[in-house]
Amino acid sequence: MVTFGMLTGIIKKFLPLFGLAIVLPFMLTLISKPDTLTFLTHAEKDLKLTLWFEPSNIISRVGQNVEVDVLASFESDATPLTYLKLDFPQVANVTFTPTFVVYEAPFRGTVKVGTLNLVAAAAGSYEISIPSSNVVLTTNLEVTTQTGGLNLVIR
Repeated sequence: MVTFGMLTGIIKKFLPLFGLAIVLPFMLTLISKPDTLTFLTHAEKDLKLTLWFEPSNIISRVGQNVEVDVLASFESDATPLTYLKLDFPQVANVTFTPTFVVYEAPFRGTVKVGTLNLVAAAAGSYEISIPSSNVVLTTNLEVTTQTGGLNLVIR
């Protein structure tokens, strides 16, 4: 027959083993995937993807090729963006090459998404921006998209 004193002695002997069984999964996760395990008690707020062109103001001539970098910035403590597709809008008298760009490498921070070549067929002033509806993301997160514009002056 097991007495209360014997039961207490058995628990005291196995208490370190029970503690190790509780702590070991967290330690293994922390060692194998340190960026996955977080102890935050609140969700990330206001995840924002910002897209813009560099340079943002260009003066050129009719028929001259203009090269513009497309940049993106995304800040998140938990999850990087893994897929980004931008469809460039059609603008009268301006030819875009390519018509879209895809960035499939996971990223946080600022990255160059691609290069856009523009050729204007007529003189004038053109405002070029990427509508939020032309931005495709593959993520489970709620991300707000903000885009900057490009001022193209053709003489």
